Amino acid sequence: MHLTITEIIEIFIMIGCGDKTRSQNTKYPNKHINQSTVSKIEKMSREHGNVNDLPKGRRPKVANEEMSLNVLLSVQENHHASSRTLGQQHSISHSSIQKILRTYKYHPYKVQLNFTIFTN
Repeated sequence: MHLTITEIIEIFIMIGCGDKTRSQNTKYPNKHINQSTVSKIEKMSREHGNVNDLPKGRRPKVANEEMSLNVLLSVQENHHASSRTLGQQHSISHSSIQKILRTYKYHPYKVQLNFTIFTN
């Protein structure tokens, strides 16, 4: 259940009181909380010093500078290769290939190499 900052502060004020949940539930009849919610909020504030949501663990990004350079070099070598083929070559998903190409202003549907004709 997501509580507002004001509600969390009021729970902290009520921690010293005896029946925290009943007084909270009478004050906010639409948001009923139970004792475990109050205990979790109190525990989180004691352990982390705040009651903000902790950052979630996420997978590391695949598209780092080295991988981006490898993909761009592959595109320069073979500009007819599809994003799925490039993904298989580099062992990453084709959506990551598309993100890399989009970041460096390449359009996967029309990758073009420009040739310059020099006249003497």
